[in-house]
Amino acid sequence: MSWIEQIRIPDFAKDVRLNVISVVTDETFSLQRKYGLLLAP
Repeated sequence: MSWIEQIRIPDFAKDVRLNVISVVTDETFSLQRKYGLLLAP
């Protein structure tokens, strides 16, 4: 299990958890772009 999958996000926010995992594990985004996507409002 990767570190991102160990983050405690409640079950009612499962869609948020899946979106975060997909952004972080995507190989096409640069590290800077990943941080930008995760921190964007």
